[in-house]
Parts: sequence; C-alpha cells; structure tokens
Amino acid sequence: MKICILSKYPPIQGGVSSGNYWLSKALAQKKHNVFVLTNAEEADFQYKEEISTQETKRLQPKNVKVINTGPLKRKFIPYYPPFIAKLASSAIELVRKKKIDVLYSNYLLPYGVAAYIVKKATNVPWFLDHAGSDITKLFDESALKPVFIELFKEADLIINTPQVRERLLKQGIIRKDKLSPIKGKLFYPMGTDNNGFSLKIKPLNLAPYFRKFNNKLPVFTFLGKISELKETFSFVKASSLLPKGKFYLLFVTEKGKMLIELRALLNRFGLLEYSCIMPFQPPWKIPSIITASSCIVAPENQESPYLPEGTHGSKICLEAMLCGRCSLIGKVMSKKAIYSRCKDKQHFLTIDPHDIQDFANKLNLIIDNPSLAYNIGKRARKFIETKLNLFKNDVDIFIRELKLTILKSQ
Repeated sequence: MKICILSKYPPIQGGVSSGNYWLSKALAQKKHNVFVLTNAEEADFQYKEEISTQETKRLQPKNVKVINTGPLKRKFIPYYPPFIAKLASSAIELVRKKKIDVLYSNYLLPYGVAAYIVKKATNVPWFLDHAGSDITKLFDESALKPVFIELFKEADLIINTPQVRERLLKQGIIRKDKLSPIKGKLFYPMGTDNNGFSLKIKPLNLAPYFRKFNNKLPVFTFLGKISELKETFSFVKASSLLPKGKFYLLFVTEKGKMLIELRALLNRFGLLEYSCIMPFQPPWKIPSIITASSCIVAPENQESPYLPEGTHGSKICLEAMLCGRCSLIGKVMSKKAIYSRCKDKQHFLTIDPHDIQDFANKLNLIIDNPSLAYNIGKRARKFIETKLNLFKNDVDIFIRELKLTILKSQ
C-alpha cells in the first residue's frame, strides 16, 4: 500500500513521535511505501530532539519519505503558525499526486483536524488514532470539543483504549461500527525484526558526559518529560538519600522551564556533580542509552489526578526489557498491559514513588549488589523473548486495520 502518516515525527520529542518512527520503519520493512507528513522541523527548540547533521538521513528509513511543512512566503494579520492549513494542503497534494491508499492520523490537534480536511477534499480512507493527553485535556476544552467530535464522525475507522471507547460511546460521540475490532490499543511495533531494541545494541560511551566517570559505578537513567505524572522529582528525592559518589544519574529529558526546576533540585541535594542532563535524543539512539545504563528508572505510577484512568501507558520499561536491562517501575503501572505478566524482583523492581525511603532502598539494592540488576535484566529479556511475536503481530494487525479502513470507506 501507499500509506500517508499525518502526525508527530522526529525531531519532535515524545512517545507518539518515536512510535511513529518505529511504525513507519516496520511498515516499510513489509514493503509498503510510507509517506510521513509532519510539522516537526517547525517545532520550537524546546520540543525537539538533539539530532546531528550526520544522523538526519536516519529520519527516512528505506521506503519512508518524510515531508515537513515550511515557513510561508507571505505574512498575515494577526499572525499565528497555520499548521493545520499547511499540513492539510500538503496532504491533499500528496494524496492526489501519489494516489495514496490510506491516511493514518495520530493526535487530534493539529493532525486529526488536518486529516479531516484531507478526507473532505479527497475522500481518502482515513484511520484516526489519538493519544491519552489529547483525548482528555484537549478534548475537554470547550473551544475545541465540537470540532473533535466531527473528526470521530468523519473517520472511517477509529482506535482507542476500552476506557475511552466506553466513555465516547456513552456520550454518543462515536458509532460502534467505526471502532477498530482490535481490543484496546497495542504497543507501537519496535521493528519487525526486533533489532531496534535488543541485546545486540552497542552501549553509548558515557565517559564524555560525566566528570571523572567510573564505569564500575551504576548509572540510573530517567527517560522522558519532567512531570508529576512521571514522578521525576520523586526520583531525585530518593536519590538524595543514597551515598554520594557511589552512582550516577542520567536524565534524557526536555528543555525549558521544567529543566530549570530539575537542575535546581539536583543542586539543592548536592547531586548535580554526579548527574548528566541530556536533551531528548532520536528514537534510534535510545537503545544505546538503555544498554549503557545499569537501571532504567520509570517511576510513573498512576494516571489520576493528571489524566483519567485507562488513558495512558508507558513503554519505557518494555524497551529496557528488550535490551536486557533492569528497570524500576511504579506499582500501578506494573499491573498494566504486558507488565502484568511479570513479577517484581524477577523481571523488574516495583516501587511506590510516594514512599521515598522505599524508593531509595530499591536503588540502594543495585548500588550494593550490581549483579542484582544484571540478573533482573537477563530474566526480563528471557521473558520478553517468549513474547517477541507480539511485536511482529502488532505490525500485521496494524496493516489489517489499514486494509479494513479502505474497505469501510467504500
């Protein structure tokens, strides 16, 4: 098929963006022609990953063509970034010129709204997807909700979690026959050959990132945005109770105001000299950061009160398991999706991020007994090896959903 993906994409940071990178690559490996239409290059610097000039070619794996919006030649009053109009215009042209078979959009604003215009203009089959944050925070914004409801009416096929489905069905916002027959949302495919995240990944050399780096000391790595949802500051507070000079902290995270707060807290606890704060990195570099780490710390626990229950998940610990690394996960998150099939102290370490002393004790276990983290990571990889077909199936299921979208549009 000729597939157009209208969504976030690197160098935009975040899970939706990285997911679309791996998804595009996986579809291309199946010999589909993938066209990604995005506004990534126009995103503000604080939302961008750090990608070197030499690495930019990796943004377009074989059979993947990335098309970015660009600045307008003319100005208008009052000025605003007209992303919806630019994305829709480019997509309309692409659909007609390349005879696109199916359009997939992920995230309601601006991509879903742009896809709605493209659907109206070209009648291309349209598969609508969304994240947890846009179906909750954005969807409940009264100034935006009416147009979002129209998206669900016009899309040929829609995918969401069981909790979101139930809520939207009760409100009469979506029709049951437009819902994907797949139960729940799947993890984004990590690549059809599972080589994206694996034991084969060469660890990143961390020596240049720390002062007087000692590779015999454990490295605790946090990947993601700085927020209360992700319990970033709980991690810092727990680390402050650990013996200084016996570990390193690595943060791969955002730029801007929250980064200033993170630095201030690390400095307050005397942790700054043992820490490295790295800007968000492109998806293909994350596996090497994981394999360079002793433990991936993902203390995200429960969605409320930040998001409604059942609207959000995290795949960070899953990526650590694929790379054979120990991970530390919130107790509530450990009961979701594939994590619910795992055991505490066998496949990862679970914590209550609000119990700072217990959090610190779990980190201290790894400092005192490095082989513990090694063995947990080894068992985690062994467990996930029995589930590798899940990721291959994800790609096949997604392809079936695209074909179903085409059938429903006829």
